[in-house]
Amino acid sequence: MEDIIGTYEEREWEVLDEGTYEAELIDIEKRTITIYDNGEEEERDILNWIFDIDGNHVRGTTSTIISTRSKAGRWCEALLQRKLEDGEVIKKSDLTGKKALVYVIVKQGKTADIQFNNVKDVMPLPKKKGKK
Repeated sequence: MEDIIGTYEEREWEVLDEGTYEAELIDIEKRTITIYDNGEEEERDILNWIFDIDGNHVRGTTSTIISTRSKAGRWCEALLQRKLEDGEVIKKSDLTGKKALVYVIVKQGKTADIQFNNVKDVMPLPKKKGKK
């Protein structure tokens, strides 16, 4: 019996221009990565945030630390459109489906012919002005 590892699939994606876009958070994946520093190996948990911009999925990565100084904390506040309370527990379901402005950059892949987008920052949507 053969040990099949997968099927090759040609993948294409649209690379968005660098800039700010309105986006909807569609998922947050918690992953563990291995960091190598001065010959030492350390495992760290990260959050992989997946946003939808007109059918294009763009990703951004943060630590799992949610505080006023952390990127994850700022992104939660932007999506929730409010400051977080001390001790507040944030669930993925609190954030998915929410919209915000995302600043997207273009990154170079490992080879010269590959480019992809990355979310650099997340900001709250502008508040809508009330009717007079």
